Amino acid sequence: MNTEMLIELVRERSSLYDMSDKKYSDHPYKESLWREIASEINQPVQNCKKMWTSLRDGTEELLKNLLQCQDKKQNL
Repeated sequence: MNTEMLIELVRERSSLYDMSDKKYSDHPYKESLWREIASEINQPVQNCKKMWTSLRDGTEELLKNLLQCQDKKQNL
C-alpha cells in the first residue's frame, strides 16, 4: 500500500482526525470517506483503516519518545 498517498488522502479529509471538525462524530459520513480513500488506492477499507491507525500510533509513540529524550537532556 502506498502510505504517502494514504496520508495525503486522509489529510484532505479532516473529519477523520480533527476532533474540532463538525463531522468528526458523524460515523456514517466518516465511513463514506474511508470508502472513498479505499477506492482511490484500490485497497479494502479495513486495510486502509488499519494502516492509518498504525501510522498514527507510531507517530504518536515517536513524538512521545523524542519529548522524553529532550526532557532528559534538559535535566542533565
